[in-house]
Amino acid sequence: MILNTQPYDPDAPEGSSSVGTSQLVSKREFRYMILTFFLVILALIPLFFRMRENSWQTGCLQNMKAISAAITGYATDADGYFPLPYAPDQNGEPRLEEGVVSWVTSVQPYMNKRKNFICPASKEDEATKNQGKSDDGPFVRSTYGLVPGVVAQPNDSGGFSPISKEDISDPTNVALIVETSNGGAQNTYNPLPLCKASACDGILAGYQKGNFAPDIGKTEKSDFMTRLAFYGTKDGRFEGDEIKPRHPIGLHVIFVDGNFGVMQPKNAFIRRDGSGRPLAPWWPANNRNFAREE
Repeated sequence: MILNTQPYDPDAPEGSSSVGTSQLVSKREFRYMILTFFLVILALIPLFFRMRENSWQTGCLQNMKAISAAITGYATDADGYFPLPYAPDQNGEPRLEEGVVSWVTSVQPYMNKRKNFICPASKEDEATKNQGKSDDGPFVRSTYGLVPGVVAQPNDSGGFSPISKEDISDPTNVALIVETSNGGAQNTYNPLPLCKASACDGILAGYQKGNFAPDIGKTEKSDFMTRLAFYGTKDGRFEGDEIKPRHPIGLHVIFVDGNFGVMQPKNAFIRRDGSGRPLAPWWPANNRNFAREE
């Protein structure tokens, strides 16, 4: 096979060639070149996916930093109190307008306009739809959830009693915001849905036996957190090769003191002390409201 030809010279001596032998490539050599090209492409594919995932992880962490700053801004204007999980309707469920009126609605005005509430690595069906304003319309999509027992507790009037940062005795270890999936998307664990609407479930992480406290009464004790973006945990199993976090490194989490961490599937388990009291990261040590009677 000739890759580079030259004009034919009729006056050239018989047997001579106007094409240098260095310009000739055999069919075998050409096949080797093609094979090498495809091998290089195949070798670059994993690198591409790693670079993309690294970019997603960085984007997700930057979003969460902006959310943390927005919550701090909100708390500054609210005498130190965290935003409430959501505005309840007459039945105590999240109030729905263009989207659910949630903590996202409350903190969006404090949010860096160049950041958003969507993790780049999340799937479309994982997002909640919150009242607000965005390029999508009069709502804001989110794939992050509050840890409910940390920010507020339900009261007898059907609303919430807020909790301030100063009320948390161990802010370094207590989780405030974590990556969530909405409505059991991607086979995530959600045995006790928060609401009937299809796009408001993931505004909060939840507890296995109750949405706002680890324990209901004296017998219904939660072992695991729910709605966390650990794919493949639909059956309540958090161990095994089939369990995949949203990111290979795990899920990003914001703690009450504003620091960040990464959680693995095993961290969905609710730890307890010798007396059975739930502990950080999913419950403040000084929160006495952990056993709620129905």
